[in-house]
Amino acid sequence: MPYVFAAFSGLFGCVYAFIRRGGRLSGRIFFKTAASTGFVLLCVSLQMRAEEPYYSLILTGLGFSLAGDALLLFTDRSSNFLVLGAVCFMVTHAAFSAAFITKAPLSFYDAAIFAALLISGAGLYTLRGVRLQKLGAGVFVYVAVLCAMTARALSLLFLMPSQFASFAASGAALFAVSDALLAFEHSRGRFVAAAGAASTLCYYSGQILIALTVAL
Repeated sequence: MPYVFAAFSGLFGCVYAFIRRGGRLSGRIFFKTAASTGFVLLCVSLQMRAEEPYYSLILTGLGFSLAGDALLLFTDRSSNFLVLGAVCFMVTHAAFSAAFITKAPLSFYDAAIFAALLISGAGLYTLRGVRLQKLGAGVFVYVAVLCAMTARALSLLFLMPSQFASFAASGAALFAVSDALLAFEHSRGRFVAAAGAASTLCYYSGQILIALTVAL
């Protein structure tokens, strides 16, 4: 059953990736929320094989991701939805970070990777035309929280090499790449549509991998 939910999330995520810019709102709502519900159900289906508090923290993060995904569908109607969606995803990153910390203590790797990611992320989100600039100074808070989560996951590769660490690091990295591509989508560029589709595919792949870590 877990892999059914994983396939469900991936399939609907792929459909959404290719209708996200031109499809009807009703279709985008259905496929995006269905795909996001899929990775939440994937996590829930693995509860019996999971440890606490790791499971609860990951489920919390995935739940806020689902809420954020729903809110971001309506950003064209009001920028308030963008702000609320960003807040939901900051909670997601914080919950994922807390979950990963339960597996290994913070280390020098966290600090080094965080610094490298933060410098790259700060530069990316200052690109002219990037949509998240509407958040003002809040965008840098978002980038910092995202970089902290990604750094924590990547550091696990050095602290505890394992299948779990590989899944966590890959999932977090795909999440970060998804946000980077999303920034490019909302800047002026030649490959705007491709960036948006690739962002969606990376996002759902990352969430599925992170959900699977509860059973590893």
